Amino acid sequence: MSTPYPDARTWAQEHSLADVPRLARLEGFAFQAHPEIVASFGADGAAMARFTAEHRRTPERTAKNVLVAVLGIVMVLAPILGVAIYGTAAAYIAPSAGPLPAQVAVPIAGVCFLIAALTQVALWIVWLRGVRAGRRCCWGWP
Repeated sequence: MSTPYPDARTWAQEHSLADVPRLARLEGFAFQAHPEIVASFGADGAAMARFTAEHRRTPERTAKNVLVAVLGIVMVLAPILGVAIYGTAAAYIAPSAGPLPAQVAVPIAGVCFLIAALTQVALWIVWLRGVRAGRRCCWGWP
C-alpha cells in the first residue's frame, strides 16, 4: 500500500488525541503491506485497498510517467529553442560557433513552433472538455 505513513505506529502518533480513530483504519495502516487482508476490514478497509490497487506502482505506470515528463520538458523548451535558434543564441551556447545558417535554423524553428502550436491546441481541447464537464480551472475561472 502506498500511504504517507510507513506503519500504524507513525499514523497513530500523528493522529489527534481528541479524535477516536476507527479500528478498521488503524488495522488498515498496520496491514498495509497486505492489501488483500486490508480489503476485509469493512468499508474503510475496502476503500483503502481499492485506493492501493488504483495507485500501485508498476513498471508500465513508471514508464508512462517518465514519458509524460519528457514530453512536458519538450513542450516547454520547444518555443524557447524556436526563438533562440534564429539569433545569436547559438553563439552563446557554443562561443566558437557563429549564428546558424538559415537553411538549418528555419526548419528547426518551424518544428519547434509546430510543437508549441500543437501543445496549445491540445491544452485548449483539454480545458474545453473540462469546462463542458462542469469542472473549473485551478484559479476558479470557468
